[in-house]
Amino acid sequence: MRNRRRTIIICLCLLFFIHFANYIAGTVQPKADITVAIDGSGDFIKIQDAIYLMSAGERCYFENCLVVGRTDYIYGACIAYFQSCEIRSWGKGWITAPSTPADQPYGFVFKECKLTYSGNSPRPGDDGLPLRFGRPWHEFPKVAWLYCEMTGMILPEGWGDTWRMDYAATSACLHLYEYKNTGPGAEMSGRAKWAGLRSITEEETLEYTVGRVLGGSDGWNPAINSL
Repeated sequence: MRNRRRTIIICLCLLFFIHFANYIAGTVQPKADITVAIDGSGDFIKIQDAIYLMSAGERCYFENCLVVGRTDYIYGACIAYFQSCEIRSWGKGWITAPSTPADQPYGFVFKECKLTYSGNSPRPGDDGLPLRFGRPWHEFPKVAWLYCEMTGMILPEGWGDTWRMDYAATSACLHLYEYKNTGPGAEMSGRAKWAGLRSITEEETLEYTVGRVLGGSDGWNPAINSL
């Protein structure tokens, strides 16, 4: 059972296409600090494009959220940190569609999250079919999965769909990283043989703290205020 004690969403960016559990679309304005009630009203549920992390260089932090979708439901060029969230997928889709610029060191970071699977997809024929971590949208996507618990419904290659970006498989400028994940979906022996897809070292994980990823030039660390 996911800890529903408190959901935190703190953004230093403009988020478009946010769809909450009641399916009312809204917008989180820049520098909005939203603490959502324990009734779950901070859940994001939409079959496609649930959270558009739009602008490169801007930053957003999610803690203890539920995000549900099927197709590219977390996407964009923003720097986003997901801490202790449940990422719940319907079958046959892609969790992320990142478009990180080459000169931006971070894209999406998922730490201590649960990647789960849901039946009863809104799209007929999806139930029982596996999913992928994502597919590169454009630019040079960067996604890190750290200490996450992963469902066995993730395809062994994890990624593998270049989606009209032939260089996705050969460019080391894509950073598709994993570290000490657990569960049947965490097995990396069958991962796509892409140049930028690999397990990182313990030393490299030190670059993936909230402070390092979201600090920017102003030292922003939203996790300090979420304890």
